[in-house]
Amino acid sequence: MLSLYELNETYQQLLTMDIEENDMIAALNSLEGDIKDKANNIGKVINSLKAEQLVYENEIKRLQAKLKTSKTKETNLKDYLSNNLQSMGIGKLECELFKYSFRKSTSLEIDDNTLIPAEYKESIVTEKIDKAAIKKKFKTETVPGCHLVEKQNMQMK
Repeated sequence: MLSLYELNETYQQLLTMDIEENDMIAALNSLEGDIKDKANNIGKVINSLKAEQLVYENEIKRLQAKLKTSKTKETNLKDYLSNNLQSMGIGKLECELFKYSFRKSTSLEIDDNTLIPAEYKESIVTEKIDKAAIKKKFKTETVPGCHLVEKQNMQMK
């Protein structure tokens, strides 16, 4: 059986050959059957890949949830141990496998963003172009800096 590429090549050659109309129609009909078989099989593979991707996406979500749960448990256990050691006044604790101790640190908490002087603020600007609005505007007039491109998008049902 010919590949889709080879079928396309044969189709193009048939169109340029000087043969009887009945022979041309018969040859094109046989190619069309082969092309339908190829397209049908490719469609099956595409559907299989879509299903596989859905499985991967669901597995990623499941694993992300497990990761979040694990991180939460870790934080809760650290806080539990820390709170209990501090409430008992234990600053250092050496066990068989682990050593625990506390160190002082400072962190800054912002009470009101509007009261912070400008010299300590960093502006982050993002720009997003509304393509849908521009495309709608193109129905009546052009918009500088862009143009419409006509595409052929294959649909599979």
